[in-house]
Amino acid sequence: MRELSQLSGLSAGDLRFYESTLLAMQKQIFIDQGAMHEAYLSGDPAALDELRAAGIIDSRARNAWRSIASGDPALVGRGAERLLWREQNQVIPDEYDAMHDHLPSGPAFTYGLTAVRAPSTPGAHTAAQFSPLEPHLRAPVAGGLAHVDATLHTPLPDFDLSDREARWRMVSLDTLPAYQHLLATDPEAARALVASDVHLRIEQQRLWEQKDEIAQRLTSGWELDVRTGSGPGVARR
Repeated sequence: MRELSQLSGLSAGDLRFYESTLLAMQKQIFIDQGAMHEAYLSGDPAALDELRAAGIIDSRARNAWRSIASGDPALVGRGAERLLWREQNQVIPDEYDAMHDHLPSGPAFTYGLTAVRAPSTPGAHTAAQFSPLEPHLRAPVAGGLAHVDATLHTPLPDFDLSDREARWRMVSLDTLPAYQHLLATDPEAARALVASDVHLRIEQQRLWEQKDEIAQRLTSGWELDVRTGSGPGVARR
């Protein structure tokens, strides 16, 4: 992708913009979810009603906490999904849009962020694992009497996390089910993950700490499949 070359010329101002925007996203999630969680922990449903009456949360969020408070596993899962939808589609989408629209490097930055991102939830997949970029070409040969189909398998994603629909598809179909599976099959591991030291998790998620893993992911998995005509044979290169 030619656009990725834009990343090599990022200015100090660009870096400050992306860093501050990413930090703002995390801060907004913390403030939004934290306020609701503290109200929920008070044990008084009226506290969440007050947040709703003040316009701090909407009825969708209020109903999500009601579902969680029910204790019914199905309703708890539904409530968690609603809160996650709020996070991805109400709390932080403007920041994703701002980064993507920060020209000329924005599209390259958000795509690069998508390509190197690794989930912290056990069992969840990277963006490329969830939906890989696999360009395909069909070309006629032998004067049109036959054809060649070529598919390039890559370790890159075919979407950008700044795309709201694509982001929610991955979160709802992969990240959330992975966490719910962990919670159902190994609640102690899920509890340990949630209770783990925040500072340690931040350090572990820094790109520098993951550089070897990222390099391994992005340099392996390239494969060209070539199929000739209508036969079953596959030539790999």
